[in-house]
Amino acid sequence: MPPKRHPRPRPTKRSDFSSTQPDEKDIMRIRDMIKKAGSNPNKIVALTETMAGRITDKYKAIRRAIAADIIAREALADLELELFISLIKASDIFKYKARHIGNINVDDYHKFCSADDADSNNKDSVNDLII
Repeated sequence: MPPKRHPRPRPTKRSDFSSTQPDEKDIMRIRDMIKKAGSNPNKIVALTETMAGRITDKYKAIRRAIAADIIAREALADLELELFISLIKASDIFKYKARHIGNINVDDYHKFCSADDADSNNKDSVNDLII
């Protein structure tokens, strides 16, 4: 009788709250969007709407929202107020998309944001994500 083979572990999907921060890919996507828009606030919002419209995973939408929040805080620190405002709008668009894709568990959202909550109010906006 051949020896028992142990099943291979399945690769983990990013479709859960296993990570507490957005990937570098999420931050890179937001930075590329800003670069493509030439820092034009209206174009940033338009590109965000296009990107959000193509997202079908609610967790990806939340990661992109948090990535936009992170870059928005950097813009505020650099006193780039127009960029800050457009990135906050972008974050809201991603949160809206996540809300419409599916129900978000409050505890999971808190876990997801906890690593970045030292100077953020992400937990205060969790009600925006709950259907």
